[in-house]
Amino acid sequence: MSCRCSRLWLALVLTIIVCCQGLFHESDKRTTNDAQRQTQTVTTASYDTINGRSCYRSIKGINQFMMDLATTYPDLVTMETIGESYMRKKNKGTTDNTTTTANNLSPGYDIYALNITATNNKAARQSLEKGKLLITSGIHGREYTPTELVARFIELLIEGYNNHDAQITSILQHTEIHTIIHVNPDGRHMAENFPDTYWRKNLNPTGGCNIDEFYGVDINRNFDFLWGDEFGASTDPCSDEYHGSEPNSEVETQAVVEYAKKVFPESQRRSDPEKQMNEALGDDIMGMYIDIHSTGEYIYYP
Repeated sequence: MSCRCSRLWLALVLTIIVCCQGLFHESDKRTTNDAQRQTQTVTTASYDTINGRSCYRSIKGINQFMMDLATTYPDLVTMETIGESYMRKKNKGTTDNTTTTANNLSPGYDIYALNITATNNKAARQSLEKGKLLITSGIHGREYTPTELVARFIELLIEGYNNHDAQITSILQHTEIHTIIHVNPDGRHMAENFPDTYWRKNLNPTGGCNIDEFYGVDINRNFDFLWGDEFGASTDPCSDEYHGSEPNSEVETQAVVEYAKKVFPESQRRSDPEKQMNEALGDDIMGMYIDIHSTGEYIYYP
């Protein structure tokens, strides 16, 4: 196995360890004695949290957290707008987190990606020489844990790098760790502000569901790979598992797909993924993709 692949697996193991250990206590303090690297740390207590759930940062808190990381650690973290939510596109011209629609729905949000890797060359934030790990979370609005988990995984990486942790330093010097913390920000807005709805899907009503609390598209079933499979997806627009009108129909799905194409080299893609899904990629694989949820207690892998 190549060194690049080994580091990718190490990054994956670190992710699983964080998952298994659970979230850090909200009062945890993080410090560093490293005089050569930046000593500022970003803690959960600094940010807006979900009402009644003080250990989970709200979407407003997570967005501010990402912006602060990119500002405080420019040699480690870059932040990029990769798309927009359904309501953001519909309400073009509004400002994130400040304007609500007449129906008190989501004001709409930009969708952000972080690239965590060690380099002081902004032009080399993405490199063909580095392994790639893409982590997504927040596809289902009502699943609060994954977004906080990914945020704290990022904190773990930054703290480890600042403290000269050998494994984390090696990972960040040779691997790009890309994260999309909130794939479905509209759904998360609804889940936070109207918790009794247990909102899961996005806010696209065009499927034809006439029940206020059940419309939208399940982004997790909207990707083109095996789209429309009768096991685990639904054609019923009121179903929690409604797959949308067509593959990649949703702007949130499109944002993830286009960013993944940007992250992973074309040589790693399949011309017909469904027919080739059982074919091994080989030891020179350039990257891995993880999508984190908070229900089921399963680990799915190809």
